[in-house]
Order: sequence, then C-alpha cells, then structure tokens
Amino acid sequence: MEKQGGLPNQAQKFVDGPEKVVGVWRRSRWSWSFWWRTIVTLSLYYWLLWRKNQITVTTRRITQR
Repeated sequence: MEKQGGLPNQAQKFVDGPEKVVGVWRRSRWSWSFWWRTIVTLSLYYWLLWRKNQITVTTRRITQR
C-alpha cells in the first residue's frame, strides 16, 4: 500500500516521525586538539593515499597505481 505522496507506509512513518538530534559539536577551531587532529589526519592521508596514487602516461599505455 502506498500513500498519496508515493512513499510506502513504513517509509512515510519514518519521514513523519519526530525530529531527533543526531549530534551537537561545540569545539573551537582555535583549540590545540583541533589542529593536532587536523595535522594527524592530513599526514595519514598523504602517507597512505595521495603519495601512492599516481597516474603514469607513456606512449603505449596509461597506468594508475
């Protein structure tokens, strides 16, 4: 059974249900812990992903590592 809006009854109940708070963040970007986490995250990204993601173009082929 579908409602007039086109969603099944179960999905419509989910959409019409009460609003719930998922999360609240109150940390400042100027705190030491924010910058520490940012530097660690970007360093991990560089060492694990970006440095190894390379595209090589030659006269015969294109390869990606």
